[in-house]
Amino acid sequence: MRKIGSRVADWPFILLGLAPVLVVAGPLSAQSGDLPPAIVTTLTDTLPGAVGGLTVDRSGTLYVADFGDRIWKITREGEVSVLTDGMYGSSGNAVDSRGRILQSNFHGNFVARVERDGRYEVFADGLQGPVGIAVGRADTAYVTNCTGNSISRISPSGEVESFAAGEMFNCPNGITRDPDGNLYVVNFADSRMLKIDEAGEVEEFALIPGNGNGHVTYAGEMLYVTGFRANRVYAVSLAGDVELLAGSGRFGAADGVGAEAAFATPNGIAANPQGTVLYTNDHLVPFVERAKVAPLSVIRKLELPGLTAHVLSALDHAGVEAAGEAYDTYRRRHPSFTGVEINGLGYRLLGEGRSEAAVALFEWNARDYPSQWWIWDSLGDGYRAAGAEKEAIVAYERSLELNPGNANAEEALSDLQN
Repeated sequence: MRKIGSRVADWPFILLGLAPVLVVAGPLSAQSGDLPPAIVTTLTDTLPGAVGGLTVDRSGTLYVADFGDRIWKITREGEVSVLTDGMYGSSGNAVDSRGRILQSNFHGNFVARVERDGRYEVFADGLQGPVGIAVGRADTAYVTNCTGNSISRISPSGEVESFAAGEMFNCPNGITRDPDGNLYVVNFADSRMLKIDEAGEVEEFALIPGNGNGHVTYAGEMLYVTGFRANRVYAVSLAGDVELLAGSGRFGAADGVGAEAAFATPNGIAANPQGTVLYTNDHLVPFVERAKVAPLSVIRKLELPGLTAHVLSALDHAGVEAAGEAYDTYRRRHPSFTGVEINGLGYRLLGEGRSEAAVALFEWNARDYPSQWWIWDSLGDGYRAAGAEKEAIVAYERSLELNPGNANAEEALSDLQN
């Protein structure tokens, strides 16, 4: 991914009228940097309607608002049905702990609670152009008020209270929450991303290029933002560093890798439960035609780079130590990691003659999964290829202790000890 910038203090801004317009210096072109790009594909056929928010439940089902009457229900395979068509400006949404959809209704100034069978009720009223929703502890919800330039907190019983407000909000649109309870909000009318702590204190956190953001989501210790006006998707670290994840910047819906792909004013964004895939919704009608052409949209799928891509990118850019840091970070973000992929990558590197890097990968695996006989066997193969025969013998012997039937280790030890 291409690093764009970091804290707001690093960026100049000017005032145009009453609203700040934040100016991002420097052109954006092809991606570079130490993290690999996403693979972008189109999930659905063209859908009637514009673009609100979207969310994903624990089963991986998408719920997509069309900024009109509808909420689409979409499977991971791209099969589309209508969950409900009784909304009034369906914008941002989120899923509560019981799998119900909390749906902002921008034109109606309320949040609906939608059951999984499509039945709904007014859950919270008296808002001001509600858009994004984030669900916190005990199903407490936080809602952005675009026209009110504020954040409201909604109790599990639907009671509304003010949580945060101030001049830094400029049509706050998207909102998400990290595991520590911090909220992250992106403005629709400028480039700001704001961070709000649990006490409601607001700080400027980052700037997203393009002077107008869609929504934001949290996944795997990263934040992901749709650049509505930039026609791009960005990744933001929890330190506030902004990087281009995908999108050339030109208006369109072209599939591709990273900056080769094109987006059309992407708005909603959400991650699958594993945090390995992002989804966005694109408005396919250009701005200049929207007054006379019926809105059309489509759902896009972004496959985030996996372990192999992260480790190889770090290895090629900065060497074995950086690759180790990338490995540790990925493993921390994906607790279900098993070691199989890194083992396969180690053999791939051996085949390419990169024995030092291969041995490092095998060593990381043995450190993290010391009870797996096949990992010690692979470490023995790595040491042997690197000419470290004493270390290879120790690794093979450990593998045999764990699995006395390991014929590869027996044969290798016979060769090495004779």
